[in-house]
Amino acid sequence: MSIKRVFVLVAVSSLLLTACGSDTSNDASGPVSFGDRSSSGESLANAWFELLSLTGSSSGTVEVTAEDAAAGAALVKPFLDPAFQLQRATGQRYTRDNYIPSDIDEFEISDVFVTEPRDDIKVLRYAIRTPGATVPDASMVMSDELAPRLTVVRWDEEAGRWLIVSHANFNTPVQAVCNQETIELDSAEVATSNEDRELGEKLARTWFDLLIAGDGLPLLHPEAQGQSAAGTGYTTSAEYVKGQMKSAELSDFVVTRDGDLIIVTLGVDTEGTVFAGSTELGTQKNARLLTFLQDDQGEWKLIATATFNPPAVVPAEVECAAA
Repeated sequence: MSIKRVFVLVAVSSLLLTACGSDTSNDASGPVSFGDRSSSGESLANAWFELLSLTGSSSGTVEVTAEDAAAGAALVKPFLDPAFQLQRATGQRYTRDNYIPSDIDEFEISDVFVTEPRDDIKVLRYAIRTPGATVPDASMVMSDELAPRLTVVRWDEEAGRWLIVSHANFNTPVQAVCNQETIELDSAEVATSNEDRELGEKLARTWFDLLIAGDGLPLLHPEAQGQSAAGTGYTTSAEYVKGQMKSAELSDFVVTRDGDLIIVTLGVDTEGTVFAGSTELGTQKNARLLTFLQDDQGEWKLIATATFNPPAVVPAEVECAAA
């Protein structure tokens, strides 16, 4: 899937904000597709954004109150896996206990690609428009252009519904919400053991060692999907194209684990990066989101990788915004 994006540089006020949704029971209601074991990947992508559209302020209202943000976090939390992590192109990342949903009034999903690393896990890669969407805890109005998403979901037998394991949001801001109040809610520490944290970091370092060596295929699951901020991506390891990377400095790890799933977000400084052998990426520090699955043989494989480095130069076909 190739997605054209408009790169807009705006000034946005910086706010230090956290949030925490309260615990909720397993009988939480939500979009019907979440409770259907046989739901398609496309219906689950729509269900995820249908759920998000129930949070935030009323349609047409830009600002979100702290009370609305807390209510939205509590509504969404029962549909998040214990290992849930979300990474935004704005640099924000969240776990299950500090996630504030975007305020979405409407959405349009297209170009859905679905792979199934296991019969209870789906990797969803798609394009979406979310006109009027805002990020309540960062005072940002997001672009209404098509932008990629990469989402991993898992069927939880005990809960009786699909849970969101990881989500990469590649949308970019276009305006500041100057009247947005500062939202400060309690936040919980990430409860990851030292052993799991070390394992997650080791898996991430192995991935980048392979990329620097020239081929990440040995760590990719056959049903893996990858997406870059440049718009290019791949579905299954058979579509993976070797890229280039001269060096990579890894930092700011956050590792979460739920059984045979490990999610890693981190910051990466790279040089000489060419994604999929065709798109040269910038060298500034940017986020990555990696989702790993342990197979029946006990080996860990990468099932979803999100690369937030923008292109080194703006593509020729992209129109620049007026000053």
